[in-house]
Order: sequence, then structure tokens, then C-alpha cells
Amino acid sequence: MSEAPKQPHSPYFLDWAWANKLLVLPIVLALMFSLCGGCFGLAYISSLQSLRKNPLHMKSVEAARGNEQVVKELGLPIEGGFISEGKIEVDDEMQQGYADCTIPISGPIGTAKLFVKAKLEAGTWIINSLQASLENSGQIVTIIDPDAVPEEKPEAVE
Repeated sequence: MSEAPKQPHSPYFLDWAWANKLLVLPIVLALMFSLCGGCFGLAYISSLQSLRKNPLHMKSVEAARGNEQVVKELGLPIEGGFISEGKIEVDDEMQQGYADCTIPISGPIGTAKLFVKAKLEAGTWIINSLQASLENSGQIVTIIDPDAVPEEKPEAVE
């Protein structure tokens, strides 16, 4: 009885994949997970960038960077995260509204939370109260005091 000659190995990837179906499954799954993870990562980064351009967010984090005690506890640079808790309500024209929210911030040494109370009047955010809760030391630092802000000229965000 004569044995059928073995066919030579094909140099093409698809021929190899067809012959070794089980070896291709982990590769396909890894590519799918990588693609999904990349899409979620891109969505996260783009939403964080758009949030950092929000005038209320920018002014709150900038005020925290200007506070000596916050900089001492967190180090520089201080970056703001997603608004994690609270409420922001504005009208359809973005002219009137209010915010009572929490913004997590972090530096190379530690993390903190900013407690922001602000109102939107004629398209301009006015921060009424801004406090930082420093997680390393447990202190609460008042950055903008509602009692110290004069009625005529509160800190405005354009």
C-alpha cells in the first residue's frame, strides 16, 4: 500500500489558520478585546478633555492650584477629574443655572475633592463657595469663602 504524499506547507497565513483553527481563536479574541478597549479608552479621553474645557471646571481647578495649602498637600501639577457627585442645572440657552458638585483633583503627592457651589448668570459662572477636602491629611481648606465674597463682584468665570 502506498502512502499519499504529504502536501507541502503553504506560506500563506490563511492556509495555516484554516489548518489550525483552535490556535486562531485566542488571536481573534485578543484583537476584539483590544479594539473594544481602544474604543472605550478613546471615548474616556475625549470626554475628559471636553470636561476640562468647561469654564466652571477650569476655574475651580485653577483656584485650587492657586491655593498654597492645596499645592503643599497635592504637589504640582494638579489635574481635575470627572465631576463625580452633585448637580448642575442650566437652561436651554446656557444663560441661567446653578451648580452644587464635587470635582476630584489629584497631584503627584495626593488627592482631594473640590466642593463647588456656583451659579450661572447671563452666561457667566460665578463661584460662590469652593472648598477642598484633602484626603491625605483629612483637612478641609476653604479656597473661596461665601462670606468673604462681596455681593457686587463675586469671582466670575467667563
